[in-house]
Amino acid sequence: MRTFSLFKIFFFIVVGIFFLNACQSKKMPSPPQYDLSAPSSVTIPSELKNISGITFFKGNASMIYAIDENQGSVYCYYPSLHNVVKSSFDMTGPFEDLAIMDSSIYVLKNTGTIYSFPMKSMGKAKLDTFWTYADFFPKGTYEAMYYADSSRKLVVINKTKSSDSRLTRCYTFNIDEQGVPHKSNSFVIYWSTIEKKLKKERIKGFHPTAIAQNPKTKEWYIISDNEKILFVLDNNWHPSRAYPLDSTVFSKPQGMAFDNNGDLYIANDGTAKSAPNLKVFPYINRSASSVSQEENED
Repeated sequence: MRTFSLFKIFFFIVVGIFFLNACQSKKMPSPPQYDLSAPSSVTIPSELKNISGITFFKGNASMIYAIDENQGSVYCYYPSLHNVVKSSFDMTGPFEDLAIMDSSIYVLKNTGTIYSFPMKSMGKAKLDTFWTYADFFPKGTYEAMYYADSSRKLVVINKTKSSDSRLTRCYTFNIDEQGVPHKSNSFVIYWSTIEKKLKKERIKGFHPTAIAQNPKTKEWYIISDNEKILFVLDNNWHPSRAYPLDSTVFSKPQGMAFDNNGDLYIANDGTAKSAPNLKVFPYINRSASSVSQEENED
């Protein structure tokens, strides 16, 4: 009997270790400051059915600004109050992303046209006063835009591959005192650099749907929904790291933003199988030395 009991104890220990290792193995590859396998969630208003972009005003996460792809509606959502303020363009989309500079909101249409309107107009049923900036880009699809407060630059990334082979084009704009964007620079991201960071021979493509700058590390985070890839570049746009994204967590990642604490927010658009959702990944304060050591090991 005693031998049998010892056997049972040994058996359960082995099984426990097996399941513990199995659970640990499910942890996703993640940037050093985040755990992409352990998000919390923010409830999304039911009326916001097609999230294609999110942003904060000066990193304040108490107000979440979002754009609805199909309706052309801009939402300001207060999670703690469960209150929604909404304004709409009287035109057809799709609208893909939004950014806030000072007192103006910029909205990106998938053709590359950029619209801006005063923040004080939020709450009006229809936006009757706005400015249109067109003919900035070659023909294509554009879904990712971000405004960097530190440099007063607007960044827009081409989603579709143009005549160029296996690269993605990015554009930066200076914003003048009147809030008018002026194209200042363009550069490319070669898919081969992503493959190198993923340690993968070849990727089918890289089609950015969201971009944001980490306020803590100053790194640029770019997400490609189609390929489920998170690509990280340093402050000077040099490739740093790349991570495959688990589709069970990132069903359709379309929007991304950081708050002042460095917490990462990623919005998934609704699909046939899942409702839209907003995932939050808390910032993990890691020492620069430990992060550098891990990167060298990679």
